[in-house]
Amino acid sequence: SSRNVYLKPEERPSALTLSQALELGRAMIEQGERDPGVIRQAMIDHIQAAPFTSIDYVQICNGDDLSDLDTVQGRVLLALAVRVGTTRLIDNLLLEV
Repeated sequence: SSRNVYLKPEERPSALTLSQALELGRAMIEQGERDPGVIRQAMIDHIQAAPFTSIDYVQICNGDDLSDLDTVQGRVLLALAVRVGTTRLIDNLLLEV
């Protein structure tokens, strides 16, 4: 990300938690988890375990219209925004389930 230049050297490892959290969500879905609340909480826990992080949002929603999901199915968007230090980083992952 172009915003990575704003990160202090000690914050850079924490910035990796964004992509790691998205991959964690993907892995949980691939292993059969369909409860968006369970997946979301696992992603939050992973990010919060790293220093310098402050979550703005972690969302799991319908990939077509961004509506809330009761069950992970169809096109699914995993989206997050996290502050690492003072830098706001955003990332997302679109999946077909």
